[in-house]
Amino acid sequence: MPGFLTDYSAPLVLDNITKRGSASSYLEILTAAPTHTSTLATVTELSISGYSRQAVTWSVPAFNTSAGAWLTSNTTAIVFGPFATDMTSIAIYLILVSAASGTSGNIQYAFQLDLNFEALAGTPVQVDAGLLALYAS
Repeated sequence: MPGFLTDYSAPLVLDNITKRGSASSYLEILTAAPTHTSTLATVTELSISGYSRQAVTWSVPAFNTSAGAWLTSNTTAIVFGPFATDMTSIAIYLILVSAASGTSGNIQYAFQLDLNFEALAGTPVQVDAGLLALYAS
């Protein structure tokens, strides 16, 4: 039977995914596409000197009238690197995870990059504030 999220539950769903207000969430760079059943132990995370997962700070969910849905987004820029050497694999996905490092934890959301990248040594990679957007309707 069909259903929908309410104005009460939609922000709660977004807060649960992002862990806003209760725990941290981290952004991870992948060099291979994840699947719906991927885990932190099975994804192909970027492995290069100078790389680490980065914490994400999320906005309070608000109703976006143009999208007709509730929206939360990263409130500050997220910077990876600079890397010590050239990347040898192309980054194609970012995933939101519950762990700062390691293979324990959960994948909360996957973002397919609009533009894949392969950064050079000494070059940081930045995700601008507001670029990561999660909607619930």
